[in-house]
Amino acid sequence: MTTGEQYDLVVVGGGPAGLASAIFAARKGKRTVLIEKESRLDQHPRGETLHHHPVLDELLGDGVMESLTLSETALREFYAPDPFGSERITIQRETPSIVFEWSPWIKAFESAMENLDIELLLQAEVVDVVEIDGLVTGVVYRDSNGRETTVSGKAVLACDGHQSVIGRKYGIQYASMNFPFVKSILKNADFENPGFKYFFVPADSLEYAPGFPPSIIFLFPRDGKNCEAGLLVMANSARELGMDLPDTEELLTVWETMKKRYPLFKDMLKNADTLFQETTALPMTGSVENVVPRKGVVLLGDAAGFVEISGGSGLVSSLRMAKYWTEKICDALDRIDDPEVLWRDEAIERFNREFRESELSKHISEVAERNTASRKYLFVELNTRERMMENWELLRKMIMGE
Repeated sequence: MTTGEQYDLVVVGGGPAGLASAIFAARKGKRTVLIEKESRLDQHPRGETLHHHPVLDELLGDGVMESLTLSETALREFYAPDPFGSERITIQRETPSIVFEWSPWIKAFESAMENLDIELLLQAEVVDVVEIDGLVTGVVYRDSNGRETTVSGKAVLACDGHQSVIGRKYGIQYASMNFPFVKSILKNADFENPGFKYFFVPADSLEYAPGFPPSIIFLFPRDGKNCEAGLLVMANSARELGMDLPDTEELLTVWETMKKRYPLFKDMLKNADTLFQETTALPMTGSVENVVPRKGVVLLGDAAGFVEISGGSGLVSSLRMAKYWTEKICDALDRIDDPEVLWRDEAIERFNREFRESELSKHISEVAERNTASRKYLFVELNTRERMMENWELLRKMIMGE
C-alpha cells in the first residue's frame, strides 16, 4: 500500500453531493480531493427532475439550469388501481418540475470545477477508512490496477450513495432504508399531457405476479414524446405485510410485463422503445440519526439516508446538505486547523445537534414522516384494490391537501 497526499477535505463519491461538496470546499480555499470509482463522472444516460433552488445558480452559474431544461411541468396525475385505470386525481403544483438530462448536468458541475484546487481521482474505489485513536484521518482506495493507496484529510465527506462503504463501516443499515426500483428511458411514448403520472399498485394485485409487494409505477416526460418510467417497490410496507422483496430478476420480469399489460399505462408505452434501463435503490424511510457517525466523517446525500422527494428526486436537498456541511467544516478549519481539536466529542455532538435543528434537516424529516405515513395508510391499512377504490374520495382529499 502506498501513501498519497494530504488534503484539507477528502470527498468520496462523484455524484451531485460529492461534486457540490468539492466545489464549495475549493471555493473556500481548501485543498480538496474527489474520489470516484467509475471511469467518468457522467456515467448514466438517465433523466432527472427537480424544483429550481438558488443553490443551483450558486453552484453552476445563472441560467445554466434553464439552458439544460428539456421540459417543465407542474401537473401531477395519480391513477386509481381500478381494472381500467380510469379514475385519477389531478393536481397542479405551485412550482414546476424541471426535467433535464443527467450527463449535460454533470458536465456543468465539471465546468464549475475548472480552475479550482480540486484533484479528481477516477477509477478509484474507496475500500476502507484510515482511523487513528478513533479519528478518521483519510481513506484507502483501490485503483484500476488493484493497487491500494491512502489519502489523508482533515475531514472526510462520504457522498458514495445508498450503499455507502463508509456508512456501512459505521453501522448504517442501508438494507432497511432502501426501496428497490427499476427505471427506463423510452422514446415515442403516447401520453395525452406532459404531467407526472403515478399508478398505485396494491399488494398481490397482479395476476401475472402473485405475491408481488405494493409498488408505484411512475412516468415523467422528457422532450417531446420521450419519457422516463419506472417501478418503485414500497419496501417498508411490504415488510409490514410480511411480504418478500423481489430480487433483480423478478423485478425486471414484472416490469417488462407491466409495460405490456398494466391498465392505461400499457397504452402510453405501446409504441415506445426502451433506450436505457437500470435497477437500483432509493433510501426512503428517513435520514440517519447522526450524519456525523464518527470523528472526522460526515455522511451526505443518499449516504445519509432519505434526502427528500422534490420534483421526483432529492437532488436539491443533497446539494443543500453539501453546502451546509462543507461551509460549516471549512469555517471550523479556519478557526481550528488541528483535526484532533476540531473533532472532539463535544464538537461532534454540537455538529449533529445543530444540523438536526436546522431548517433543512427539519424539512427533510417532515417530508419523510409525511411520505411514510401516506404509504402506510395507502399500502398497509387500505392494502387492497377494493379498499383503495372504496376510499378514493378520501384519498383525493388527502392528495389535494383538503
